[in-house]
Amino acid sequence: MKIAIVTFYNEAIADYGSLTSRINQVYCKKHGYTWIVNNTPSYKNRHPAWENLPTLLTHIDNYDYVVWIDADAFFYTDSHSMESILTLYPNDDFVCSRDLGNIPDGEINTGIFAVKNTEYAKKFLNKWAYDENLYNNNTMKYRWDQGVFNDMVRGNVMDIKNHMKLLDYGVLQHFYREDLDTYAYPADKPMIYHMAGRRASGKENERLLHSQEYLAQIESE
Repeated sequence: MKIAIVTFYNEAIADYGSLTSRINQVYCKKHGYTWIVNNTPSYKNRHPAWENLPTLLTHIDNYDYVVWIDADAFFYTDSHSMESILTLYPNDDFVCSRDLGNIPDGEINTGIFAVKNTEYAKKFLNKWAYDENLYNNNTMKYRWDQGVFNDMVRGNVMDIKNHMKLLDYGVLQHFYREDLDTYAYPADKPMIYHMAGRRASGKENERLLHSQEYLAQIESE
C-alpha cells in the first residue's frame, strides 16, 4: 500500500510546525510512507486551515491513500501503522475521527483523516474545497474547513455517510497529554497527539514546548 502523509504550515506557525514535521518524518520513515510538507498557499481569501484540501488533491493521484495531519499534531513514533487502520475499512473513501466527547451525532475533527485514491474521493474533495455556496453558508465559520465538512456530513452531501468510516476520538487522535494514562498501552494508544486548543504563542507556547519535548525524547532513544 502506497501512502503519503501530508501537512501544511506557513511562517506564522513555523516555530512548532517545523518540529512536528521532524517528528512525523521519523514515523513515516519507520513505516515507509512519503512525508510531504506544503508551505505554498493556494487560496487568497481563506484561512490557512483550508490548505489541507488543495494539498491532498495535488498528491492523491500518486498514492493509494493520502493522510492529512494538522501542523499542530504529531504521530507517536511507536504508533502502529496506518495500514492497521485502513485495511479494516477497504470500502470507505474517507476514514475520519470524532471530536472530543464522542457524541454520536457530534462534530468530526479533521486534524487527521485518510483519503483513498478513488474518483468519488477526488470529486468530494473538490466540492469541499471549492464550492462557494458551502463556504459562504458554513454554519461553523470559526471551524473553517472542518465546519464545512460537518455541514456536508449532516446534509449527507454526495451520500458521504455511505463513503466514510468515523472512528471514535482516542483511536486516531487525542488532545491532552495527561489523558494518555486512560488508554491501554500500546494497543489502544491514540496514534497522534493533536495539540488542538493548546497555547500557540508567547512564553507558554504549549505547541512549541510539547513538540520540543517529544522531539528531544525520540532523538535521545
